[in-house]
Amino acid sequence: MGEPVRPRSHILEDLSRDILKSILHKAGWVTVDLTPDYGEDELVFIYEANRATGELFFVQLKCISSDRYYSQSGDFIRYPLKTTSLRRWEKLSLPVVLVTYVHANAKCYWLVIQSYLREKGIKLDKIYSKTISVHVPLRNILVKDTLLYLRQAISELFSGLQRLELMSLKEVLKHVERQLCIIVTWADRVEAEKKVYDEELNRYDKEHSLRLRSFHRFRPIHYHSPGRRDLYDVLEQRLKEVPRKKAAKALIELRQLDPKLATLQTMLLERYRSGSAQVLVSQLSQLQLLSARVAQGLDSALRSNTLGTLPWEAREISRHIQKARAVIEQIKWAALDLLFGSPNQSND
Repeated sequence: MGEPVRPRSHILEDLSRDILKSILHKAGWVTVDLTPDYGEDELVFIYEANRATGELFFVQLKCISSDRYYSQSGDFIRYPLKTTSLRRWEKLSLPVVLVTYVHANAKCYWLVIQSYLREKGIKLDKIYSKTISVHVPLRNILVKDTLLYLRQAISELFSGLQRLELMSLKEVLKHVERQLCIIVTWADRVEAEKKVYDEELNRYDKEHSLRLRSFHRFRPIHYHSPGRRDLYDVLEQRLKEVPRKKAAKALIELRQLDPKLATLQTMLLERYRSGSAQVLVSQLSQLQLLSARVAQGLDSALRSNTLGTLPWEAREISRHIQKARAVIEQIKWAALDLLFGSPNQSND
């Protein structure tokens, strides 16, 4: 058996990784090798004046040893990437930077993948080819003196991703409000039916009282007469006609939103360090608690559906919903404050 031969691709891969790290380390940035490699080679933490900025990004490193990747105009490098990889990167909450190392001139060029997809208007869900060629501009050369431009691109994308996450919060709140509106409408119907019952009962009592006084002037009124019982039965039947299925469906969807609220809280704690982020997390926890109380009360009400407890439970549910709506309004303002404030502002 002959001696083992090291493939040239492995040599180029190690060489490109060493050059990339050398450039980033000279600027004081920190790199972490990602093993096993599931599509990203490095995780890079951006530092400024030896202090963490809170910005970080993934690097996918590719080596080029042939002129066939160059465009005819010589302005960019055309590099094919797997469509599945692009779809995964598009969904990540961290920027992904493609770095192409050209062996002929020993230089690196960069491209922020998510920004590129948005600028080009590429809809990955409508693309069925296995690979997509991205264009890496040769003006995006990666050296210590040009890292400022890379960081600017990272910062712009970071702001965009944070806005998307807060837009996700906006959508979740909209869903919560929609389900609460359905539930409070159900509770209002219960209250309305109870009000109709009380009015009918008062009218019945007045008529029955006058009738009794005309024939039995000194006989006490019997408040458990068949007429009252009939009114009671009518109300119980009408309560069963209040849209239970719609309220039950809203209850299920409300419970399904709870994990999304928890995920948003985790994202806020990991991404932001400002006081407004802590306030927002606290408000989201409060909303979770209130929505849980609404869900618990509605579940109990739907199970009982009797005149003895249902109207009271409906009022309690409505009170919790009023509090939840107030908290949602506070969350909206806190999210705006966080969105237009500094994401890396310290509590100190």
